[in-house]
Amino acid sequence: MPDTDSSYGFDGHRRKLLLELDQLNQLLDTGLSTSDFFNTIVKVTADNSHANYVSLAIRETSSMDWGIKAKLGTLDPDIDAVCHQILATDACALFENSKAYLPSIDSLTVNDSQIVLMCVPFFVDGQVVGGMTVVREGPEARFSWSDINLASIMGQWSSLKLANIGLLSTLKQSRDHEQQLLTRICRSQEEERRRVSAELHDGVAQWMVSAAYEVSICQSLMVNGSNADTAEALQRVKETLQTCLKELRRAIANLRPLPIAELGLVGALNQITRQLTKDGLECSVHVDEKLPAMSVAEESTVFWIIQEALNNIHKHARATSANIEIEPHDAQLTVRITDDGIGFDAGQLETDAVPLQRLGLIGMKERAELLGGDLSLSSNPGKGTEISLTFKVISSPVVFSGGQQ
Repeated sequence: MPDTDSSYGFDGHRRKLLLELDQLNQLLDTGLSTSDFFNTIVKVTADNSHANYVSLAIRETSSMDWGIKAKLGTLDPDIDAVCHQILATDACALFENSKAYLPSIDSLTVNDSQIVLMCVPFFVDGQVVGGMTVVREGPEARFSWSDINLASIMGQWSSLKLANIGLLSTLKQSRDHEQQLLTRICRSQEEERRRVSAELHDGVAQWMVSAAYEVSICQSLMVNGSNADTAEALQRVKETLQTCLKELRRAIANLRPLPIAELGLVGALNQITRQLTKDGLECSVHVDEKLPAMSVAEESTVFWIIQEALNNIHKHARATSANIEIEPHDAQLTVRITDDGIGFDAGQLETDAVPLQRLGLIGMKERAELLGGDLSLSSNPGKGTEISLTFKVISSPVVFSGGQQ
């Protein structure tokens, strides 16, 4: 039990402690390293508690193991190990079960040495993230209420600073990520503009050239008075313009806002696959009943990649069918798009032999990188093509995906 002796002069010690904490605040503002921060906390605690030994331990987030980050003073190795074990097990369990912020006091005898130890918890968001072990040795060793109050102030101040350091670190990581994301988005937008330009040039523009050529033929036939041949040529012009109009509408549709918000991912996929089926490409969508809950950005990116892959299949693969599979594996999501088309030599993607496919793949890879995922392609002549996207979903709760299958 703590001593009630007030001879330590609590008010004077508290003013001294607050002054030292204010000085430590100023050091933090100048960019004090985490290691120096821990060492300074230990020194300030030792100075104000008159302890024989002070150690500071932090709980690793991933393994939940405790590791000593700073200490001052010396103890018998066996006593040191026992004190550390008490903080990491008994004291930690006490703090977590009671949500108490006051230090915990214990006394014991190890190797004929009598010690009294005080465990001071560090809390962040209601969770124990670390703590200090303050030790006094000797048969008369004890902690007064003043010592406990001062240690409590030190623990709560340290908890607040650890939370701030964590927030600053998270903020920096977030800003770095946002900068990387912005760079990738800019690259993706540039690739998208190139893709649309190529699609208009190699699709719509070529059909328009063909239509203009057919019109020239019609003019020649009309001069020669060949009505039957003129009618046949005009029919070809009509068919060419209809094809051109269809390609133009497809390009415009690809530039419209994605229907994710209204239909959900599955509903939006069903919408585009129904249209492709009408155009002669039999499409099927297979989605696991339960998908990880995704953000709108994640769903939109997945939809865009699938849409781009289907466009390439429809225009270049000479396929009769395409299949989309979406499967969750824990927090991972795998999307596969396969077709029964003519396929191609995947090695040609590094050359200009298949520029449209190459351009589409660049855009898909950029989108996959935005998700922090991987996109792979497998194809061989005469054996169709498979595109696979795998990424870790940020939102892990499992719910039914929006839209109807």
